[in-house]
Amino acid sequence: MKKDPGCDLWVLSGAFLFIFMGAGALQQFLIPYLERTTTWGAMRSSLVLAMVYLGFVLWRLLGGYSIRALGDHRAIVIGSAMYTLFAAVVLLYPRLWALLAAAFVWSWGAALLWITSSAHVLDASRREHYGRTAGVFYAATHVGFVIGLVVLGLLLRTVGGRGMLIGAIALTAVGNVVIAFVPRRDFPRELPRFTAVLGVAIGAAGRVVGVLQFAAAMGYGLLLGVFASSIQQEYGIAAVAPITMSFYVVRAVISPFAGMLSDRLGRARVLAGGFAMGGAALLLPVAVPAAASLVVAAAALGAVTATVLAVVLALAGDTAAPASRQATIAGLYAWRDLGVAVTILLGQYLRLLFHGFQAPFVVFAALFFVCAWLSGRLNPAGARGAAGS
Repeated sequence: MKKDPGCDLWVLSGAFLFIFMGAGALQQFLIPYLERTTTWGAMRSSLVLAMVYLGFVLWRLLGGYSIRALGDHRAIVIGSAMYTLFAAVVLLYPRLWALLAAAFVWSWGAALLWITSSAHVLDASRREHYGRTAGVFYAATHVGFVIGLVVLGLLLRTVGGRGMLIGAIALTAVGNVVIAFVPRRDFPRELPRFTAVLGVAIGAAGRVVGVLQFAAAMGYGLLLGVFASSIQQEYGIAAVAPITMSFYVVRAVISPFAGMLSDRLGRARVLAGGFAMGGAALLLPVAVPAAASLVVAAAALGAVTATVLAVVLALAGDTAAPASRQATIAGLYAWRDLGVAVTILLGQYLRLLFHGFQAPFVVFAALFFVCAWLSGRLNPAGARGAAGS
């Protein structure tokens, strides 16, 4: 079968653009929105979003059985629909038990969507372009986040929280329609069994890459939790989008270049540089607490996240045979989901315990510096881009 990355990549990228304009971008507003409209407080409000990522870890390990039963195309379509379902539950039935259940179902759908879509774009691409393909794919997602923050933020200020939720549902539904047009292709697949996925996640190479994923994802969890709650407390919920916007803008801009740069310079070097820069930038708001320094810190987290996401997907293409890519992607990215979930809850706890964001920032800055060193321990044969192989 002739490989044609164009159609597959652009349909999936277009669909992800709209999905993450809607339900994806809604994540940034979710915790402060629930804090403001319920009596749950920061920790229980945070638990709803943390449940998405905790469930994601489970479904990364077990989702292969659903993918095998549904097939790649149905898994992609059904998975994308779960994003719309969650936003609808927030709008129509905002009870804690219902949101926790909807978050768990969303995590199942998100696992189906990400595992199948990520493997699909790699399978339809040439080996020497894995980094570029991964960068374009993630850039579409990141641009969707940026547009979504602007649109949902405007809706929040002009028509209120329910209007914002209706907008998120509508945008995500457009992505659900677009993704139905992804080509049906018969790529060879091995069932990503639980033992195979777990073996990737805790194996020698997987542990190193996994720790880097975990650390970068902790930065994203920090943004969704500590950032959002702190901004609402200090500046009001309307300031959440303007201050966190730099994360999503930088992530969108950096993503395609990080993938291409890793094709040329090697995966390990690009990762090390990203983590070192992120660690340094996180210390700035600790020294100079202000909205401007929070913007800089958010931008640094965006750069780290974009770099790690693109490079790890390219690493999956470097090291895994096409038939086993779903298991490899699921195993490596389970660490990311765990990092987001842990940080949403732990970060909020540290913020409440120490009465501010400074303590979590110091912890994550130190972790990023450790990861800059750890990146150098990646196996050169697996970490270098195809261009250098």
